[in-house]
Amino acid sequence: MTRTDSLQKLVAIDVETSGINPFRHQILSLAFVPVDPSKSSLELYVNEGEPEWQRTAAGYFEESRPAWEACGLSANDACAALSSYIETAFGDQITVVGHNVGFDVAFLRQLAFRAGLDQLPLISHRVIDTHTILYLLHLSGVIPKNALSSEGAFRYFDIRPPASARHTALGDAMATRKLFIRVLELWDRASVNQALR
Repeated sequence: MTRTDSLQKLVAIDVETSGINPFRHQILSLAFVPVDPSKSSLELYVNEGEPEWQRTAAGYFEESRPAWEACGLSANDACAALSSYIETAFGDQITVVGHNVGFDVAFLRQLAFRAGLDQLPLISHRVIDTHTILYLLHLSGVIPKNALSSEGAFRYFDIRPPASARHTALGDAMATRKLFIRVLELWDRASVNQALR
């Protein structure tokens, strides 16, 4: 399998939630943006009634609330739409990519549980975390510590999502896709430089 083949099964993800605790708060929206730009993206809203809110999350979600209220799906319908999207776009299991992706995965598992599923089909339990890759690059002296957070990484790699798209699932997933590609390019250069030493 070539590297290009492997990249075709990778999807950048982001979720927006009513807070940080998957045992108390709810997933409100999710976006899947394939690393392969020829494949279409997916954005879904999940609305199963007014959730418990954390103040910061409520502020971030204010602009998305009208779409959430108008287009929000039940957990069952959201899982069905997500599975249909993966099967149509990929035909096989995908691996998700995210920044601090454990957060996103925890809420995807919550979504599956609320739909009566043990897990979401066609999504590998293995993940790629850009924060982990950045941390390894930092420990190797390749990037500064202030490039580890999402905001810092976007600044360091000159990724500028529109202000209106920041803290939306689709906007952040698109920015994460760009971040992953830039990090992969930097990793390649760092590996070459190491080999030449």
